Amino acid sequence: TGACVSTLKGHTDCVLSASYSPDGKRILSSSSDRIMRVWDTTLLEGRRRLGPMGAYVLTLKDDKDGVNSASFSPDGMRIITASRDKTVRVW
Repeated sequence: TGACVSTLKGHTDCVLSASYSPDGKRILSSSSDRIMRVWDTTLLEGRRRLGPMGAYVLTLKDDKDGVNSASFSPDGMRIITASRDKTVRVW
């Protein structure tokens, strides 16, 4: 329909990336606030807006700088991040 179905809130700075897990049950977001959040999509059903603690089930923090991008591994068991401090991390 072209309409927004959910809004996730919880980051304190610009969100730089967001993607679904391979099974579609989680969303991973990364931000300039140095935080990566894993959101549970099953908590989104029937809700248009959640946050600040509404649907995220895991928070990871990069101690050095903002996280430009983050994604799940193909099996959904790990997360890889690329940060402004010129590093790639596997979580």
